[in-house]
Amino acid sequence: MRTMTSITVLLLAVVLASCTLPVAIAPTGTPTHTYTTTPSPALTAAPAPTNTPAVIEHRIGVRRGDSGMEFYDRVNGERFVPRGANYHRWVSKLSPEQGSVYVDALFNTNFGQLNQAEAELQQMAALGFNTVRVWKNACWGGVRGCIGNPAGGLSDAYLDNVTEFLRMAKRHGIYVIFTDDWIPDDGGYGQELARGCGDSFDGYNCFYLTKYGIAAERQYWQDFIQGLIERGAPFDAVLAYELKNEAFYESQLPPLDRTSGTVTTANGNTYDMADAQSRQSMMEEGWLYWSEQLRNAILAVDPTALVTMGFFVQQEPNPVREGDPRLVYLDRIVQESQLDFLDFHAYPGYDLSIQGHAENFAMIGSGDKLIIMGEFGADKNNYASPERAAASLQSWQVDSCAFGFDGWLLWTWGENPGSEFWNAGDADGVIGTVLSPRSRPDPCAYGEFDFIRVNVAPQAVITASSAANGYPPQQVADETQEYWNASGNPPQWIQLALAAPTDVEAIVLTVAQSPPGRSVHQIWIRTTGQELSLMKTFDGVTDEGDVLTYLPEEPLIGVDLVRVVTTSMPDLWPAWHEIEIFTRTPPK
Repeated sequence: MRTMTSITVLLLAVVLASCTLPVAIAPTGTPTHTYTTTPSPALTAAPAPTNTPAVIEHRIGVRRGDSGMEFYDRVNGERFVPRGANYHRWVSKLSPEQGSVYVDALFNTNFGQLNQAEAELQQMAALGFNTVRVWKNACWGGVRGCIGNPAGGLSDAYLDNVTEFLRMAKRHGIYVIFTDDWIPDDGGYGQELARGCGDSFDGYNCFYLTKYGIAAERQYWQDFIQGLIERGAPFDAVLAYELKNEAFYESQLPPLDRTSGTVTTANGNTYDMADAQSRQSMMEEGWLYWSEQLRNAILAVDPTALVTMGFFVQQEPNPVREGDPRLVYLDRIVQESQLDFLDFHAYPGYDLSIQGHAENFAMIGSGDKLIIMGEFGADKNNYASPERAAASLQSWQVDSCAFGFDGWLLWTWGENPGSEFWNAGDADGVIGTVLSPRSRPDPCAYGEFDFIRVNVAPQAVITASSAANGYPPQQVADETQEYWNASGNPPQWIQLALAAPTDVEAIVLTVAQSPPGRSVHQIWIRTTGQELSLMKTFDGVTDEGDVLTYLPEEPLIGVDLVRVVTTSMPDLWPAWHEIEIFTRTPPK
């Protein structure tokens, strides 16, 4: 059979290039696997705290509500829904070890930007946001002013800055989640980790599977919390401690690079590297044990704290991140972990729909585990304007409610150098406004905004004249980079029956075609009780990724069906990446 071979190859390359997480999520400068940079004293067992209050009261807790687990305010008893953003101040610095790297300047004691935080927290509060996620350590490569103290332990001045940030946050009613990617260069933590790393374990595998990784993390978290206690930090402004920003194993590093022999990990269990199920069990049970040990260590010094852990999607059941050596297994974490809630990161416009994400997060049929979307954002390569981004992010948030998400944090608040993502303040803050609790008190319902249009195509019933195997019609409205492909030459059509009669203000078609050539496409619409009518013909040279936009002079009132007909193409089977149908009135 004659298929669109050239476009299939091209689009496969596009998908593979995009299936890893966006660059801005893991900025340039994320640490390589160096375990210490300067000689530091080895860690000793954490001493029992001598000045810990009997109870450190965190204001936000978790409980079982009428519809499952939920956050709640311990003071007034009301349900709490985390809504806010990731917050940091990335700057480029010269590292003596890695060249130019991006590090977070928020708490840095040499070039810190803490003075900018007050105004931005105030802006967030004015919009009704209540949560920020910050990196307690995003500084590496020998850059100075970081959290680690070369003499051992943590920097007093750095902890002073963290304490001041918590005081700012409390003044504005903002709750803070502290997260991390790697332990400090200095302070002895890397030295402790290195005792377990080498030929048997390496990289993040060493973190999660060895007693030394647990010991280094345990000491780091307890030193951090104890340092805040000593400074009288307002713990009622701390929402949670996140053990890892995005946890994953590394298949290319020991012991996962082995296909034979056995491995004994920190939990005392032995696993067969020749058996795929045993290898997976090692990783799943490794995270369960690791997270339990660290949660217990945190609660030993901060008894009312909430503890979480961050993840991106695993690679099944929907194929995603193909070829990525980072391994994630979530079924047992969702079902069995003692973590108070989980943090899953899901972005529109890439490989998976929101349902696909929920399936790969093992959320379907998972019970009532409390889960937030700790990162979601809009890539500028996928959304041509902040207004388009705002519309997509609103839809993504609303649709995610059906799959059990209980909180949302935008990537990101404020500008960051080199970011490929629209931030909350772009174009006079349209994204911040659309996502804000002030504008939309219910995150699971659409708001009405004059400056954005809502795409109703994802809610439509979609059929086509034909479909090539693996390229179903539904892919034109899943807001990913996948596409529908007919299984024959023109004429071919695809149509979207809308969920309800809709006043349509724009129809946007994203071309899937290679090589370029002349094509003829028609847009037909049907309004309630009427026959199909031809509204627009596009006749000209088209190419992969082109966008064809139909803007009627006046809104088309009461549209219930849109059909796109391709009448001519140069020896190709018609295909579309996306068909978007925009309205001012959001779906009910």
